[in-house]
Amino acid sequence: MRRIRVFLATTVLALSVLFVFPDVQAQCTFTNNDFETGNMNGWTVHTRTVGTANWFNYTGTVSPLSNHPISAPPQGSRAAVTDHTDQTTHALFQDFTLPPGQSGTISFHLAYNNTWNNFVALNTLDYTSNQQARIDLIKTTAGNESVAASDIYLKLFQTRPGDPLSMTPTLMKFDVSGFAGVPTRLRFAAAVGLSWFQFAVDNVCLSTTRTTLTRPTPSGSNVKADFGGVSMIFPAVATAGTTSLQQLDPAVVQTGAPAGDTFIGPAYDISTTATLTPPINVCFILPSITDPNTFSHLRMLHKEAGVWVDLPSSRSNFTSKQLCGTVASLSQFTAAVGTLAPTAASAAISGSITTPDGEPLPGVAVALSGGNSRRTITDGNGNYRFDKVETDNFYTVTPSHTNYRFNPANRSFSVLANVTDAGFTATADGAGGNVIDSPDYFVRQHYLDFLGREPDEDGFNFWSNQIIACGSDTSCIERKRINVSAAYFLSVEFQQTGGLVDRLYRASYGRRPLYAEFLPDVAVVGRGVVVGEDGDVAGVDDAVDH
Repeated sequence: MRRIRVFLATTVLALSVLFVFPDVQAQCTFTNNDFETGNMNGWTVHTRTVGTANWFNYTGTVSPLSNHPISAPPQGSRAAVTDHTDQTTHALFQDFTLPPGQSGTISFHLAYNNTWNNFVALNTLDYTSNQQARIDLIKTTAGNESVAASDIYLKLFQTRPGDPLSMTPTLMKFDVSGFAGVPTRLRFAAAVGLSWFQFAVDNVCLSTTRTTLTRPTPSGSNVKADFGGVSMIFPAVATAGTTSLQQLDPAVVQTGAPAGDTFIGPAYDISTTATLTPPINVCFILPSITDPNTFSHLRMLHKEAGVWVDLPSSRSNFTSKQLCGTVASLSQFTAAVGTLAPTAASAAISGSITTPDGEPLPGVAVALSGGNSRRTITDGNGNYRFDKVETDNFYTVTPSHTNYRFNPANRSFSVLANVTDAGFTATADGAGGNVIDSPDYFVRQHYLDFLGREPDEDGFNFWSNQIIACGSDTSCIERKRINVSAAYFLSVEFQQTGGLVDRLYRASYGRRPLYAEFLPDVAVVGRGVVVGEDGDVAGVDDAVDH
């Protein structure tokens, strides 16, 4: 085999911290945190390589194996760096556990030197055609190179196409208070498949002393301030500024909970000097809450005029360990668990949408308003359904589709039990619009083409809202449509279904699958696939037989 001359290093790193006294600051008390020992003692090493590669303890300004320039260690005289002569995947890791009830901050210095002309951010740590650095908080049971959604708690950092090709030692700090009591792995990774890429790490610490973190907040739309365990998105920032996150002592500030709520988790005071337009979306990452029932009852609390308020916009996702809420202003935030008693009875609203000759009409956006405000879209049989609708409320269902009018235009009713006959007749109106211009239709078509299935309600709303939020801004719409389409292509679900089918055809037949071949084989391979789970993809044998 001819030896290629472009090289890769993928480095995976995690850190272990030992605490003795829960109320005393941990000052980097784990093994060999600053690498001043001159070796890699205390670290577990995994390497998968074509040539020679490793994670090296280095000094000076030249990489130890390939003699490429790299910044000198930012403190002391030594640091750790990846180096290589050919394509490689490295892993170097330990685990840490933040004591229960404590606030926590992870900090480290990073430096890198990328000799390729750009970054490539593939959703994998395999070295093939890859050129990136990333840092993740992952489960301690995760594979050394895993990027499965089920293994990753939080991505702290990732190089992207267009980023600077080199970085001098830079101190980074992230809040990890929501990880208290949970064994966690901090992983540094550098995947380099197009040219040499040295990635250096030094002075990695976990502190339990409460502090204030800051992030620059530029002007623009949908600006994100990411602190690790806490993030917020500002829809419109007119004047740039600085956003601050102050870690608070829960024992001091968690008093006076709203009726029915019990305080849980960390607490923060968030502020910004930027001039912005609300609403502001605030999210916590809370792996410390491991019970699904408790997580489903989480509420985000916001202090308004000195009083804790239970946000009506609170929404939780146990799979991503995320709790979010929408506010008009910033102040103190914390979390609480609502009453775990049985909730009000729920029902379902469903119906079918057909043409005058009885043919089902797929791709009709259906809006629910009243007791709940939700959106979904009809499937290939013209059916739609809203589950878990609270009873004893008044609702209105309104359909919409480019080039069609509906009879009736909407339906309104009180829901006491399941409503299964909320149907509509759709008549073409000859308006001549292009249905793919509709965000709802565009997103559903991506589910069908890339994932081979109808959209779930949460996913449908999330992706269509990315485009809807642009309003009439045509450049924003174009950019968001490209981003949404790229997200489906890079999704774990597509890579385990459609992407796998494409690779099977290329490996087996030396060609791409035809569209008529692609869709049915994606459906076969996708049976039973659960996004983020390790293991072989079910249905491959069936697809091969097909």
